[in-house]
Amino acid sequence: MKKKQPVCSGKLVRRKFKKLQVVADKTVQLHDVRTITLPEPTDFIQAIETQVEFLGDHVISGKVIKQFRVHKVIKFLPTGTDGEVLFHRESIDFTAFIEAPVSPSDELDIENFVLRVVPILEPVGTTPTTIWREKTVVDVRVVVARVVITSEMTGKADCFFRSSCGPREFHSI
Repeated sequence: MKKKQPVCSGKLVRRKFKKLQVVADKTVQLHDVRTITLPEPTDFIQAIETQVEFLGDHVISGKVIKQFRVHKVIKFLPTGTDGEVLFHRESIDFTAFIEAPVSPSDELDIENFVLRVVPILEPVGTTPTTIWREKTVVDVRVVVARVVITSEMTGKADCFFRSSCGPREFHSI
């Protein structure tokens, strides 16, 4: 019996594509506690505004190191004034380590999502005071994806196997 030979019409082309393969999807919670000194005594904090600045990523074998900074503007009313709002700026550097099967030679796509920033100020001692205990909690979601190259056949082609019954009879695959 003769081996069946395929008969194809159309054109297929092998193309390479870059795709992202997620290798880590982690949520990290970071804490910072410190004492700050306001320029004037106060007993009332009006508001704390926060902004997160991502500084960079460093990849070492098995880990991604995230560095970012939380900028805060503390609005407060000094004691003995009639409604005058003063501002105090603070910046806190954070570093997070994300375990991931990566190496420095990998081509990576790293996305950061700030889930929440919780700033808390508590007076140290009795109010009014200039010394406050500042607590900051930051939840960050980090998605690490590796760029992989795949190849696929694209195009349109119809292939049939020639039957041993005769030259004009074809069976579709």
